[in-house]
Amino acid sequence: MKKAALLMTLLFSSLTLAQSAVPANFWGIQFNQMSSSYPVAGGPTFQTFRFWDTGTSWYQMQSAAGTYNFQKFEDWMTNVVVPNHLDVIYTIGKTPKFISSFQGDACNNKPANFPGSCVPPLDLQCNGSGVANTGGSDATLIGFVQALWGDITLHNWDQGRQWYFEVWNEPTDENEKQAGQAGFWDNYWISNTYCVSTGGQADASGPRRIIARMASDTRAAIAQIDPTATVQFLSPPPPGTRLAGPTSWWQNYLSGDGGQWGKTGGAKCSGYGNGNVDPCGGGQFADVISVHEYLSAPNETPDDICCDSSGSDGQGTAVYNTLQVMANYQQNTKPLFITEGSSGGYCNQTNCGNSFDPVSFMARYYTLMASQAEVARFAWYNYDTFGPFWCPHTEFLNGTCTPDSALTASGIALGQMQSVWGYDGGTFGLGGCAKVVQSLSCASGGSFRVCGLTEGGTLTQAEVVWFDAYNKSCTYTPPGTGWIDYRDLTGMVTHYSGGPVTVGNRPILFEK
Repeated sequence: MKKAALLMTLLFSSLTLAQSAVPANFWGIQFNQMSSSYPVAGGPTFQTFRFWDTGTSWYQMQSAAGTYNFQKFEDWMTNVVVPNHLDVIYTIGKTPKFISSFQGDACNNKPANFPGSCVPPLDLQCNGSGVANTGGSDATLIGFVQALWGDITLHNWDQGRQWYFEVWNEPTDENEKQAGQAGFWDNYWISNTYCVSTGGQADASGPRRIIARMASDTRAAIAQIDPTATVQFLSPPPPGTRLAGPTSWWQNYLSGDGGQWGKTGGAKCSGYGNGNVDPCGGGQFADVISVHEYLSAPNETPDDICCDSSGSDGQGTAVYNTLQVMANYQQNTKPLFITEGSSGGYCNQTNCGNSFDPVSFMARYYTLMASQAEVARFAWYNYDTFGPFWCPHTEFLNGTCTPDSALTASGIALGQMQSVWGYDGGTFGLGGCAKVVQSLSCASGGSFRVCGLTEGGTLTQAEVVWFDAYNKSCTYTPPGTGWIDYRDLTGMVTHYSGGPVTVGNRPILFEK
């Protein structure tokens, strides 16, 4: 039986008072194959499903003007979303070829893309008197959105769940500098060819203004046919915000390129600063700010996800920096969603090195993100491929799938964290996860991360601990009295009778 604490030290008290509850709908997921087992006994469960890389992009569901095929979308809804009572994020992206402004655009030859899908539709222009100084009707996108929402309401899928629409997937890549390096949105071609002025001047703001127009039209399209729809709209997510500079695509989108555009009528807005709270840029069309947060070796660690101002290199964590940018452009009253992120930036099913531990990464990444309740929803990408929790092939993650289970070691670990460790419904202590140097012998090699936790359901007082020096460990003694056991991420429970415990990169949970 778990016992109440008799005594807590100052350290533990500081971690458990004024706690931050893990948001109720924090857990989100994406997976590519409808045949992938979900849920799996002992594995994690989720509240939100995001449509992307699911065979349901715009070009895959519309082949000609007024011609739609929603069968794949309906299959996902029927087989995955509805039976598991999931909320939905639908990401609009990939222009159909028949309406593409550059049908031969190679989109960097990414297999997941389709020629012509990374540029605007022909019925949307760079200049005009419309939203964000754009012209054209945008009729094809509006028609698609209304047809899709009509299909949703026809099946009553709008009832009993929250719907979100996210306009475009990663329309920016901060490393995209020249032609032929488009990801999901060919900023170079749009700026230098499609949006060139009559005087031959390239328009760098054009790609952002067009996305803003599509965001505005998407929300207006649904409101027009269903004024009572309880849909919320997400901003276009950049691939990462941690090291995005003040002139990044994302910041320029939120600012209206420094106020050059932004009013819904097409006029310039007056910018930010000096107490001005006039809405500028694309943020005004979003109810929720959406970003993607992949961290990648060798420059970043999972500890760079959240939430302090320093990070591993003094440049701030991803969530901290994102919140600062949101505040700069009067977006800080809106929820923050991370609609993609995982260990896949380090290691996926095909390139996982022997020195990398995906379990350690996942556990630290999730713990830090959940510890301060700054992220309202997070959708792991991807349950069955890029950063798999479920594994039908033993070669994934260098054979870490257990022979008697479809779960990877990461899937087992997240299931433990959610249900057994009590993250689901739990509350973390003030400040999230503190850095603690407890042993001078380890001080030069790293420090402990210590996260006070009140477990969801049981209200058990606990402490999550790991050592942050890569591939190193150190001995740790939990402060105070009343500790009775500690758990690891495989499900093993060890009786604790006092003294130091060796702690490595994988978190463990001490309980009272």
